[in-house]
Amino acid sequence: IMQPLAKALPPFGSWLGQVALTKLLKNNQVVAVPAPTTRFQQDVSHHRVWDMVRFSLNDFKKIRVAVPGSTVNDVVLATVAGALKSYLEDKGEGVDRSLPAICPINVRPENEFETAGNRISVFIAQLPLHLDDPLDRLKAIVRDTASAKELSNAIGAKELADINKITPPVTLALVSQLASSFGSFAKNQAKKAAATVVTNVPGPQQPLYLLGARLVNFSGVGPILNGMGLFHAIASYDGKIGISITSCRDMMADPHFY
Repeated sequence: IMQPLAKALPPFGSWLGQVALTKLLKNNQVVAVPAPTTRFQQDVSHHRVWDMVRFSLNDFKKIRVAVPGSTVNDVVLATVAGALKSYLEDKGEGVDRSLPAICPINVRPENEFETAGNRISVFIAQLPLHLDDPLDRLKAIVRDTASAKELSNAIGAKELADINKITPPVTLALVSQLASSFGSFAKNQAKKAAATVVTNVPGPQQPLYLLGARLVNFSGVGPILNGMGLFHAIASYDGKIGISITSCRDMMADPHFY
C-alpha cells in the first residue's frame, strides 16, 4: 500500500503547490510586486535549525492598544518584521521596502467548528522592514492586513485546504514530502510571492494536564522549501506567546541570535 502511495504523492504535491501559489500570484491585488530578494529565498539544504522565544501575552495586548484597530496577530507580525530587519541589517543585507510574508488564516464558518479537517486560506502580509520606528511598522501592518483580510476569501480557500476530503489519512501522514515535490516551481514562484511564512495558532489560556502532569509549553515546527526558507510558528498558551522559527543551517547559522 505504501509504495504506490509514495509514487503518487509527488504529482499530488506538485499539483497542490501549484494551486496554492498560483492562486496567490494571479491575484494582483495581493501580490503587487515581487518580493525583495533575501538569503531566505535560496535553495534549502538538508540541515534544519530551530529555536523559540516566549513572551507575555499581556505585553502583546498592551502594545496593541497603542495602535487603534490593531490585533495581537498584527503585533506578532510587527515583532517578526522588527526581528527580520535587525537580523538582515546585521548581515549587511538590509532591504529598502516591505518583505511579503504568507499568513495562513482560518476561514472555517462557525457552524463547522466541531467538524474534522482544516479550512484554511492565506493572505500575504507586507512586513515593513524599511521603517525604523516600531510603532510605524505596526501602523503599516494594520493598514495592510485590514485590506488583505477582506481579500482572503477570494483566493480559493476550498482548493487550498481541507485536503482530508481528497486524500486518505495515510497520505496525509506523508505530507512532509510535499515540500520536496514543489521543486523548481516553488523555487521560481514562491520567492516572487513571499520570503517567509508566519502562522498563528491560538491555544488555551488555562493550563492543561495529563495524568497530573502540567503542560509547560508547546511550540511548532514548520516546513521550509526552496525559495522560502524561513517559517515562523506562533503559539499562545496559558498567558504566554511563543515564536518558533524553522530555517536552513546555510541560511541561518545562528538561530539563537535571531
